[in-house]
Amino acid sequence: MGDFLIIADKNFDSRLILGTGKYRSMEDMNAAFEAAGRAERGG
Repeated sequence: MGDFLIIADKNFDSRLILGTGKYRSMEDMNAAFEAAGRAERGG
């Protein structure tokens, strides 16, 4: 395709960027993911 996003001399073929900025810690992030999984399963 040739349409790359370039950041710090690195080429990315996707513009989808995920981060953990809204969580204070990895534990908080994992707890949120687990809670979301339980909510999706109705538990």
